[in-house]
Amino acid sequence: MGNIITTIKSLPGLRSLTPASSDAIAEAEIQLGLHFSDEYKRYLSEFGAIYSKIVELKGIAKTMGYDVVAFTKMIREVTPNIPNDFYVISDMETNVAVICQDDKGVIYEWRGNDEAIPIASSLVQYIENRR
Repeated sequence: MGNIITTIKSLPGLRSLTPASSDAIAEAEIQLGLHFSDEYKRYLSEFGAIYSKIVELKGIAKTMGYDVVAFTKMIREVTPNIPNDFYVISDMETNVAVICQDDKGVIYEWRGNDEAIPIASSLVQYIENRR
């Protein structure tokens, strides 16, 4: 697995928000009742949340559109059968599916009532697959 920080820094047109503190990350985990993957925590502590020409990733942010806690809670309300250990890292442009990650770092495509489809073994792989 590549380095998440290096991979993100290489994205074209990268914009990031304020890096998240370890306390903010821990509070987000408590609010969602889960644990983030180590890779996702590294991402949060370096960037907060990002968008680029290739990918947009939710994180710790004051704006719901970029906030993993607010967005995951909203998705849970709309599709209560989403696995409890999933947090939403991105939404697809079509608004038909969301991209989720579990505490082991596996990335899934989730389409509401359908089964979650694993699409990458890590956040780095997910980003690299979008290039």
